[in-house]
Amino acid sequence: MGPQPPAGATALVLGGLLAVSCSKDDNDAAPFAPAAVTFSAAGLFPEGVQYDAKNSAFLVSSLSTGNIGRVKDDGTCTVLAQGSTAGIVSAVGLNLDDSRNRVLVASSNSMARDRAKLVSLNRDNGTVNFNVDLGALRSSPNHFANDVAVDGQGNAYVTDSFAPVIYKVDAQGVATVFLDNAQLAGATGAFGLNGIVFHAGAGSGYLSSGQN
Repeated sequence: MGPQPPAGATALVLGGLLAVSCSKDDNDAAPFAPAAVTFSAAGLFPEGVQYDAKNSAFLVSSLSTGNIGRVKDDGTCTVLAQGSTAGIVSAVGLNLDDSRNRVLVASSNSMARDRAKLVSLNRDNGTVNFNVDLGALRSSPNHFANDVAVDGQGNAYVTDSFAPVIYKVDAQGVATVFLDNAQLAGATGAFGLNGIVFHAGAGSGYLSSGQN
């Protein structure tokens, strides 16, 4: 995560995937979706992407502005939530929690790498449900909230790339340390924990996380 690149056109090559995923049966005709969606936004530096079927748009996080954008198939781009208003410096990983009508944002500072927060937004209008400071739970020279996963009860799990920690935040915004293990730390000055996924199972399910 170095200096931010200049403004330019950003392509989301995800439309073709939608056509496949929307088909219930091989014999059903898949709804039209473009092979790629291209749009321009000043200084965007996109990081996380989720598809919001309810609003027929991609949600895109900006590492440079902290904004959460909403991009339609025709390339129309609007701002769902301003980073400056939501208290987000760098928006990293996204998770669309469909059943709770919210977008969860892993919030960091890509330059200073001094914070790890989780921000919950209303998926329709971008208002802030909560903004919780995760880095305050664990002393470390650096913090960087990278990705977020959600279980069936609405608990969110957030990775910290500069502290060997996975945080847990319940549906009301109460945060705790879920896992703290020095073996998960990256090399000095390097990113450690990165993506995270919740796998639903017969019991409570399980988490899997990757490292750089």
